[in-house]
Amino acid sequence: MSVSSGRDLSSSMQVRMVRDQAIYISLRPVLGIEVARLLITADSVYAIDKYHKRYLAEKVTLLTAGVPITVGTVQDILLGRSFLIGQGTFTGAFKPQFTLSEQEGGYTLTANESYKGYNYAFGYQKANNHISSLDIVPAGSTTPIYQVQYGNVKQTVAGNIAHSLHADATAEGQHLSLELNYNDIEWNREVKIDRSIPNGYKRMSASSLASLLGGN
Repeated sequence: MSVSSGRDLSSSMQVRMVRDQAIYISLRPVLGIEVARLLITADSVYAIDKYHKRYLAEKVTLLTAGVPITVGTVQDILLGRSFLIGQGTFTGAFKPQFTLSEQEGGYTLTANESYKGYNYAFGYQKANNHISSLDIVPAGSTTPIYQVQYGNVKQTVAGNIAHSLHADATAEGQHLSLELNYNDIEWNREVKIDRSIPNGYKRMSASSLASLLGGN
């Protein structure tokens, strides 16, 4: 994982997901030792900074920039799956709610109606039907609040999954760039997620999340 939010951070990590319930990210930059963790649930985001002994507990809108998306939608974004906001991962039943248009070397799948003030579209490669991009744009604007570029799409037991992504987002007035590269993905294993906050840790402000990701 590589993160840029004014300062840069590159780190190995472990991501655990429980479908539609939680996303748990453990940062392990040196020798597999966890130095920080991030937990995203349906309505909250928690961060633990072990180096400075501090924690964050905020509403999930801190990360979603106000876009009304669920944990399941964030999981789809991280894995390179198209979706219908408010209803879940894209299936054939959702086809009437999207418009398909051809582009040079690919095609675009665009939601027919905005969702609570946001329009969004997915790009696909024509040669192999692999997902290539996602844009989420506030209604009335042409500037995406979220942009994701996907690559290294591989067939898995869970379907086609993008093993690399580059995302640009604006949240809490700050620009954040995130690059993920998955070396190995395992499915349907027992998942244990640590939700505890260590004793003696001090609470940090929402604006401090960028400094945590920036390695300060």
